Amino acid sequence: PEYTPWGAGCLAYDRTRWAIVQQAKIEPWLSIVDGGMGFIFAIGEVPVRFYRGEPDEPTERTLARRYPELQQLSLAFLEEAEPLLWRFAVETDIDGKVAAISFVGLNLSGDVSSRWEFDRSKVVPISTALKKISEGKVLPQPSIGPKTTGKDDDVSSEKAKTDPTR
Repeated sequence: PEYTPWGAGCLAYDRTRWAIVQQAKIEPWLSIVDGGMGFIFAIGEVPVRFYRGEPDEPTERTLARRYPELQQLSLAFLEEAEPLLWRFAVETDIDGKVAAISFVGLNLSGDVSSRWEFDRSKVVPISTALKKISEGKVLPQPSIGPKTTGKDDDVSSEKAKTDPTR
């Protein structure tokens, strides 16, 4: 189906949120702080959110702190002079496809204090990483021959019911 840019953005946000929720069920270091529309997850004890945009240009919405985030920030950074807001910045191209992903620590003024760029060639989609690949099975060679009519059809269909190789 074709989506409007807004619809595609909503779909991408929801799929990303869903993938993180699923992964949090498996990984002990990943948890969900707020699973609603103001989605917040934690890596260890550190609250994290994600946004679409450039890492050096966070919007007011990106810098807004939600209550669960404030509570965890006060616990996670007791020794730091100024707590950082941790965000995944997802940059997209004109078609809405991911162009770059950065993990940034933003100070309260919105300046980047810490930044780590993902090497896209080494990123594995979460959905691919979650799939378990089962062992292959060796199958017997199929019997191939001309189709017969009449009594042989009854015999061959009976054999098919009893012969596990067919």
